[in-house]
Amino acid sequence: MDSNGLNKVSVVNWIVLGVFLALLVYLTVCYAPALTRLVSEPEHFRELIQSYGEKGVLVFIAFQVIQVVISAIPGEVVQIAGGYLYGVGWGTLYLLVGLLIGSVFAFYTARLLGYPVFKAFLSREQYDKFRALLRSKRFDLVVFLLFLIPGLPKDLLTYAAGLAAVPPLKFFLLATGARLPALVGSVIIGANLQERDYLTAALLLSGAVLLFFLGYFAKDRILDRLSQWDAARERSSDGEKQGGRKVSPGKEYKKKRMRQANGESPPYFVNEREKGWIRMEKIIFIEGMSCQHCVAHVENALNQVAGVRKVQVDLGRKRAVVEVEAGVSDDQLKAAVEEMGYDVTAIKDKD
Repeated sequence: MDSNGLNKVSVVNWIVLGVFLALLVYLTVCYAPALTRLVSEPEHFRELIQSYGEKGVLVFIAFQVIQVVISAIPGEVVQIAGGYLYGVGWGTLYLLVGLLIGSVFAFYTARLLGYPVFKAFLSREQYDKFRALLRSKRFDLVVFLLFLIPGLPKDLLTYAAGLAAVPPLKFFLLATGARLPALVGSVIIGANLQERDYLTAALLLSGAVLLFFLGYFAKDRILDRLSQWDAARERSSDGEKQGGRKVSPGKEYKKKRMRQANGESPPYFVNEREKGWIRMEKIIFIEGMSCQHCVAHVENALNQVAGVRKVQVDLGRKRAVVEVEAGVSDDQLKAAVEEMGYDVTAIKDKD
């Protein structure tokens, strides 16, 4: 992609970012206060929804979508309101529709805009921890547990999943299924409030609040334990595959250098004396790129690494071919790509 193309993509990215942030601020200012009053003023919210007539259901679903997008708003508030307005059956259905729409929007917005946009409310430490869990070999189990345990930041996890290049359909199915028990519980509380069964509602609400606070205050410990468990299982799996043998990190390198000395393979780099610098070509295998915006993000990031001479990103083959000076390390290239929210699976020298 030429520099004019990169500039155009950068302009589009900034426009999309501006629209997204403006929409986020507008929704937060206009709707967040109203949503937090739903439990204490359910009749007022019922009147608001009913004032839209047949479109009231769509307005309610929109509130659920907004709750997912604005992750600071507690999801339980909207879910209790759904049970109060529509009962257990229809309330659960409408909430699931809104939850799916909001999750898809958050997931693909994160994938389109990249990590730099979201680092204001998703720290690098949080993102690295979430990404490691979401990219686990036990993806199904880890995602299910993350979205099942109360108190964990599920909406932030949805943004992180969009950045971490996880399989979308499987993620949406697992996350939605795991959130269903808590959602139904909140809907039942709302339905009991509407039926004036205050004792049942109070007992269920007390249990839900207790579970939420237990999960919330223990969330860092839970995430750390999940990370440790996953790392231990992965080490155990790798040990079984290797049959208990120790692998020397430098063995493959030494073999390659011997092949080069015997003329069996091309050297690591070519000394271009007329240019006065040493050139190396490397192939970076990248997961998470889905569009030309992603290509532009990766190209811009790699071009900013000192010593990078040329970058060619291939979206279809999920890789970038870079021409660098001899002093540029693989770690520098990997860090530049992963800073943009993409995963580097491997880096190798181009033959």
